[in-house]
Amino acid sequence: MATTFPFGYGTTRLTLDQLVGQRTVARLNPEFRRRLLALMVEAARQGISLGIGTGWRIQPNPPPPGFASPGNSNHESFPAGSNTATAVAADMVPSTAWTWMDRNALRFGLRTFKKLGVSSPDYTGVAEAWHIQPSDIPYARSWRKDPWSLRTFPLPGAPAPAPAPNPVPPASQETVVIQFKGRVLRPDANAQTGYDVVVLQGLLNTLFAAGLKVDGSYGLVTIARVQDAQRKLSETPDGVVGPVTWTRLLNG
Repeated sequence: MATTFPFGYGTTRLTLDQLVGQRTVARLNPEFRRRLLALMVEAARQGISLGIGTGWRIQPNPPPPGFASPGNSNHESFPAGSNTATAVAADMVPSTAWTWMDRNALRFGLRTFKKLGVSSPDYTGVAEAWHIQPSDIPYARSWRKDPWSLRTFPLPGAPAPAPAPNPVPPASQETVVIQFKGRVLRPDANAQTGYDVVVLQGLLNTLFAAGLKVDGSYGLVTIARVQDAQRKLSETPDGVVGPVTWTRLLNG
C-alpha cells in the first residue's frame, strides 16, 4: 500500500503522485519540491507524519496580519502574479512534526523559521515553526522578480520516489543540471564563501551537532568545527576540506 502524507488543514492524506498533482505543490520550484518530498519520505520512514498545508499561493491583497504583501512572499511565483513553478516556500503540517522537521531540515537543503525570533540578517518578523524553504536562498524575498535556479542538493539516503510529471510547465529560466561537487576549502586568511560552505555547515551540524550558523562563510568557527570532525574521522585536523573529507561527510 502506498504511503500517504497529510495535505491541507483537514484530514486529507495523499500519495506523492497525488500531491504533485495539486496546484499548490505543482507550482513549487522543482528542486525545492524534490528536497521537500524527500524530507517527508524520511519523516514517514521514522514514523513521523509530515505533509504540506500550503505551498504556492497568491498573496491576499490587502494582506491580513502575518501575511507578506503581494510580491514579497516566497510562496508566490516569480514574478509575483504568474503561475510558473517557481515558488520556494511551504507551510507544513501537522504541528506535531515541526520539531522533527526543524532538526532534520538542513540535511535536505532546507531550513525552517522556527528559531528566527524577531530579527535575522535579511528577515524581520515572528518565528514561524511551520514555514520551510531552501537553505541556500535568503530568508526574505525582498520583492525579487527573477526565479531562483537552485543547484541539485545531495540528499541523504535513498531519493524520494519519482513523482508524476509536472502538470505545470516550468519557467524557461529554470534548469537544474548541476550535480553537487564540493570544491577544496582551505583555512586561508581570507574566508571563502559560497554554496559549498552552506552544504558543509549543514553536514557538520547534522553529523557532529556542530551548532554552526549556516551563513556560507568558511571562517574561524567553521574551520574549528571541521578540525573537530577530522579528529573524529581519524584524519589530519588541518581544516582543509578536500575530496577525502567531502566524501566521508557526504556519505554520512
